[in-house]
Amino acid sequence: MTELIVLGSECAVSDQYMELIIEAAEESGLEYTIRKIENAEEIEKWGVQQGCLLGYCPGCHSIATESPDIKFTPALVVNGELKTHGGYHGKEEIMKTWTNT
Repeated sequence: MTELIVLGSECAVSDQYMELIIEAAEESGLEYTIRKIENAEEIEKWGVQQGCLLGYCPGCHSIATESPDIKFTPALVVNGELKTHGGYHGKEEIMKTWTNT
């Protein structure tokens, strides 16, 4: 069983990213559990920062580009390992995160 954790904020983009991860998992036949963490303190335990606040969206990719040394949400953790961060990744890239574990 693969454990997937989405690190994100309370925003539509973060929710859409989680839906895309679920689609990718289903399409690849992955046996998984998934949950989303929105609490900033919990997210920071993974070395990731929330780049947006409720009511303010700087854009996932733009904030990651402006500060490339900082890991921002949305992010994906697979089996306890941070795999992606700082933007919305496509299905193929998402699927690679659990095939390379």
